Amino acid sequence: MKNGMKSFIVLGTIVLSAVSSLAFAAGKGERGGPLGKVYYTAVNIWYEKPREIPTTNYHRGTIIPVNTKATITEYNTKEVTFKTENNVEYTLVYVARHSIKPMSDLFNQYFSEKEIALDRFTEEEQKYIKKGDVTSGMSKEAVLAAFGYPPAHATASIDANQWKYWENRFTNFLVTFNNNTVTDIGDEML
Repeated sequence: MKNGMKSFIVLGTIVLSAVSSLAFAAGKGERGGPLGKVYYTAVNIWYEKPREIPTTNYHRGTIIPVNTKATITEYNTKEVTFKTENNVEYTLVYVARHSIKPMSDLFNQYFSEKEIALDRFTEEEQKYIKKGDVTSGMSKEAVLAAFGYPPAHATASIDANQWKYWENRFTNFLVTFNNNTVTDIGDEML
């Protein structure tokens, strides 16, 4: 009887996991699923090809500004496609080796149900956020709005005092903090 119960529990867990994966793939994951809903970009998003924006978060090309209205048109474990008010469609493509976190977590880093209150930042921070740039003296929250989240494979936590970003596949740089304030932006120290 015990073996039969264990088998039933294992089978039930496998089925539940499969159903959860299918629900996410169908856009019916957490919060009822974002498919068809309007969100706002929570950070600046860089891209060179609108339909191939890697979640590695390279800082190259054109910027989709923070607080851009975005309607989610596709949502699954490998990509999120969204359309902006100017009718341009963009696709975030999941890069597992750099992102580590599942797409559902990344979605919550890139999108917000409400506009980000930029007035909570200083005028100087707002200026740099709009340019997609970072300068000494900015808070961690302002850096997140301006640069987005650093790839998790190189920056395990945003509580760390150094965040590693990539300009492209071959060039990276560090943003260093002291007391949650930027003190240095420069090349990676070996």
